[in-house]
Amino acid sequence: MNKKNIRVSHPTDRQSFWEDAVQVLESIFEMKYANAIEEVAAEMGTDDRVVLILYPEEPMLVTSYNHRNDSFHGFEFDDASLEDEFGLCMVYDSACVVTLGENDYLVEAPLMITNIDKDGNETSVSVEDAFMAADFLKERETFIEVDGEAYQAFRLTF
Repeated sequence: MNKKNIRVSHPTDRQSFWEDAVQVLESIFEMKYANAIEEVAAEMGTDDRVVLILYPEEPMLVTSYNHRNDSFHGFEFDDASLEDEFGLCMVYDSACVVTLGENDYLVEAPLMITNIDKDGNETSVSVEDAFMAADFLKERETFIEVDGEAYQAFRLTF
């Protein structure tokens, strides 16, 4: 029988594997949204800007401001607020906001994320905005139950 030199290694730092895995996933996320933002920017006019559309239980949508209603008909993006915790400019349909206690919830409606420059003008979103929006989704996506019926929502206030 031929003997082979076989060595079994045990990682001394298991956390490093998970940290590496997270870095790989973040890189994939960054490439995906960077490419999507570039594609939308290349197709839009000079008076347009790239925005993100969030909807509960749906992937983030990268689109242009002028095409914001293509996937979500019947909603008006008529109100806006600056979200302090994540630093996002959120635009939504005010008719879909419900106040429960001290919190406002956007119920079963899309949430548009835009960017604002130092002069207060709305500008195209960046990959960093997509990361912040993903964190926002993780923290603020929820359900509101009324008489046994569940409604998807975003908690707008903290």
